[in-house]
Amino acid sequence: MKIEEKSDSEILKIAESMWDEIVEGCRAKDWVSYSQFFTEDDRSDPEHKKDILNQWENNPVLVSIQKEKQFLSILRRENEVVVVWRFGSTAVNGEFMGSLHLAVIDSAIRVIGVGLH
Repeated sequence: MKIEEKSDSEILKIAESMWDEIVEGCRAKDWVSYSQFFTEDDRSDPEHKKDILNQWENNPVLVSIQKEKQFLSILRRENEVVVVWRFGSTAVNGEFMGSLHLAVIDSAIRVIGVGLH
């Protein structure tokens, strides 16, 4: 079944566990935990890793995302979905929106993008 044809509850079950692991990776500044659901190309790309390490040093929200989150929506596209949540930060006042962009690659659901707004 194509990922965009799965029910909201099926997608959310997959995405929530991935999001939680990625958030823990951000909070710990742990590249291995953060990138575990990405494609092998993304995990092994030194420029991608360098960019994320730089963001962890310069964006306090990324390393202080609260564990509690509010599901907002699932956006469906051809062969991919984007799951969107609202959350807070333990260090920065205000509300933030996070997104997890998922696709099936080589028969596995992989993260092809993480967003913070």
